[in-house]
Amino acid sequence: MALGLLRLPAYRSRLVRRCGTAMLLQPPTRRYPILSAGSALFGIILNIGVLNLFAGMIEKSNTLAAAQGRAWVRQARQRRMMLALLRGFPWHR
Repeated sequence: MALGLLRLPAYRSRLVRRCGTAMLLQPPTRRYPILSAGSALFGIILNIGVLNLFAGMIEKSNTLAAAQGRAWVRQARQRRMMLALLRGFPWHR
């Protein structure tokens, strides 16, 4: 859904259209690495956004009340959930 929301403004953007035209005018030997690097960088930005979103969800949901007042349980959950989050990130493997 988020990517769909990005797609509509990209279709309407003059800057995106100019970038696409500039890409098409490049010789194939330069076009491929530019597109490959550009898509990798954009993927990194999206992945980091997901990390931020999930870390926020962990922080909000891992309350002392959810741990029934036990601070050590809350801290252990925090460590385990953050570790799971980082292990799920593609670069951590």
